[in-house]
This record gives sequence, structure tokens and C-alpha cells, in this order.
Amino acid sequence: MKRISWIFTTLAALTFAATVQAEVPSLINYQGRLTDKAGTPVNGAVDVVLRVYDAKTEGKKVYEETISQVSVVNGVYSFGYGEEGKTVKRAAEVVAVVDGEAKVFNYATEHKPLLMDVQLSDGTYTWGSSSGPSDAVQFIGSINAELGNVTAIYIQNAPAKDTIINTVYHYHEEGIIGALSQNKECWQELTINGKSLSPRERLVSVPFALYSQFSAFANTKRIIHPSFISSAGSSAVYSTPIHGSGPTGTGSGEHYYVIDGSIRDSFTLNYKFRLRSSPQHNPRIVIELKRYNFRNGDNRLESGSSIIQRIDSGELTSAQKRTNEMVVWENRKKIKIPNYDPYTFKYFFRIEIDHYSNTHTSLDLFYLTNEK
Repeated sequence: MKRISWIFTTLAALTFAATVQAEVPSLINYQGRLTDKAGTPVNGAVDVVLRVYDAKTEGKKVYEETISQVSVVNGVYSFGYGEEGKTVKRAAEVVAVVDGEAKVFNYATEHKPLLMDVQLSDGTYTWGSSSGPSDAVQFIGSINAELGNVTAIYIQNAPAKDTIINTVYHYHEEGIIGALSQNKECWQELTINGKSLSPRERLVSVPFALYSQFSAFANTKRIIHPSFISSAGSSAVYSTPIHGSGPTGTGSGEHYYVIDGSIRDSFTLNYKFRLRSSPQHNPRIVIELKRYNFRNGDNRLESGSSIIQRIDSGELTSAQKRTNEMVVWENRKKIKIPNYDPYTFKYFFRIEIDHYSNTHTSLDLFYLTNEK
């Protein structure tokens, strides 16, 4: 019986089977060498299962493809992959922006079928198709995974007006580009004739391939669910207002929304915030679009980042301060990121909220829509 051992691969020289001028690259060329227990080169055909994980050991599987009957001649084999397999991708979308009266919210997800634990959340209650509800007396959900339908149901009371209900789910996408673009690291593992080879080898994606995929992809108009990171580093789904208000407490809070791979270089930002001053203090909200180079190994958002555009800076007028009225900003702005380069940069919104004693400052709505 022959024992297959992994002796040599040329994966370090990853090559897509396309030129820069061609359409979106689809295949990655891979070469290796197989020998039996005695070191004799193998001849014949083998079945290969290729899996990609997000970590060198263990980790989550993000791609899988089967390549049948790969020819091996004098121990040398080669094949192309990246087109026929499936990437496991994460999606987060807004189910509804609540009107304050309805208690049942139906939504058709952009992708289907739905995989794994499908989550619904409004910032107070959560429900998962596998993990169950946080409060079954008030909030439950249901899904049709095959059709991509999700339903959020409030049992007793309708949620407050402007509450955002979100869904987070996973789905399959054809090809490997999604796996390369959404994961910071990708590690390849081969299984040949049922035997898994180790160690895993790291995949280094080709910049023009990722960029071409982004450029060629035309999304329909779609609400994209925001997930914010606070200045303290904690992460949370945005569903309730980010605010600073009340009789006591002063200071400035910073929050960041990192734009994920489902947004391209052109999109529309929708937001609403409220301000009310006190005679002594004038609160404000600042929204900026920034970027940072995540390839340099420093993933702190404000370290080495540069501002692309100041979106808004809300501050009350003298008359509004005197009347102590609540002022509402509601806006919808089309944004195009210049020199868009998702391979090198991460793009994010910085939201600064200044609040003081006896003032009110809140960001009530913040979401993006893709434009074709």
C-alpha cells in the first residue's frame, strides 16, 4: 500500500489564471509532488479536497472545493482551483426600522439558503435559530432557511419607534474570492485520497484579483447593517441610539463603524441625530470618513489613519441654544471613496459625540445603502 507524503508545492508563487486586463480572475494554479513510503514518485490519478481556514490550526472553514481525478506523472501534479467551490460568508442586514406600532417584521435576506445560527437582534432582545431567545416572553423569531425569509415577532409590546432590528447570518458564495477578501488570514489544507496533509500553508491573495472582483460586482440597492466599535475597543451591533444625555455626566465619546466587504466605493449614508443644549454647554456630533492601512500590521483604527471626508458636524445655533429646543438632523448623502483600494486600506466612519450636563446628544439612525 502506498503512503502519500507531501514533499513540495509552489503555492508561495500564487498565480491566477487570468491577466490584469481580463475579466475577474477565477482560478489559482497549484503544483505539488507526491511520493510513496519508499520515496518513489507516484503515478496515476488522485482525488483532492481543498479547504481554506481562517487560522493556521483549528479555526473556521471558509472555503471548500473538490477536485476529482487529478493526474500525477512522476510524482508531479497540478490543478486549478477557486471557481467551483463555495465560500462561507457572513452577512448582516437591517430587517426593519420600527414605526413604533407593528409587532411582526418579515424580511427576505439578500442571500439564501441561510447557514448556521441565524441571529435577530434589536439591541435589547436577541433570538437565534439554534441558540434560541434571550426572552421568550417578549421576543422570538422564525426563519425559512431555504427561501431566506426571517421574521421577528414581539409578543407583548411593540418596540419603540426608530428601533433597528438586525439579522446576522451565513451563506454560500461561489468561488474563493469572498474567502480571500473577508478574512485577514487564509490557510489552505489539502486532503488527497482521504489523507489530510499538514501543516496548512498560508494563502497570500493577489491585489488585482481582489480589486477586480470589487469593481466588477454590481450590488442592488440594499441596506447594510452597521456594527460599531467604541473607543474602548468593544464591538456591538448598532440597534439603539448611541448617545450621551441626562442630568449628570460630561465628556466626549468616539465610535467607529468599519465598512465591510459588502460595500463598494459608492454608497449612500443615511443618518439622523438629535441635539439639545443647556445654557452653559453646546453639544455636537461629528461624522468623518477615514481609512487606515491594515497591511502594516497595526489594526488600531486611529493609529496612522487619515481623513477622507468630513460628512457632517452638527452644532446648535445661538437661537436654538436659548430656546433649549430639541433639534433633529436627518440626512442622506451619496458618497464615493476616491482611489478605492480595499486590498490595502480599511475604511471606517468615526463618530464623535460631545455631551455635557443637562444636554441631549444622540445618533438615532445610521445605516448604508449600496448603489448600483
